[in-house]
This record gives sequence, C-alpha cells and structure tokens, in this order.
Amino acid sequence: MIYVELDENRNELRKVEVYRDGHHDFSDGSRSTGNTKLSEEPIPPILDINQDAQFEASPIQQEEFEAVWKNALV
Repeated sequence: MIYVELDENRNELRKVEVYRDGHHDFSDGSRSTGNTKLSEEPIPPILDINQDAQFEASPIQQEEFEAVWKNALV
C-alpha cells in the first residue's frame, strides 16, 4: 500500500509505503527510509491512476493518513 499526502497542485508532501510483511518506509522530502522518495512530478488524478489495472487508488481522510504516518515513524 502506498499512502500519499498531496498539496493543492497534486505534488507529494509526504509518502508512506507499507509492505506485505508490515514494514514501512517513508519520505517527507527532508528525510526518508528505504528507497521511498517523493515524486518530482505531480500525481495524476485518481481516475487516471485507476486506468492501470495494477493500481486501485482511493482518497482517504487526513486522520487516516496521520495514523499511518505516525506508525511509519516508529
């Protein structure tokens, strides 16, 4: 699973990657773990992402992202 916080221009602010084994990597632009990095390009709209069968994107609430982010920092 990949969780991404975007700004108003769809640029990544923070990202968390959660692997099948439960391990997390993250990036906030100034620090990162593993190979997780913020994209240099704006992220396409959800409808565009979901055109590719390997992805299933959906919006989440800020509170859910914050919980995932907090867990990734532990």
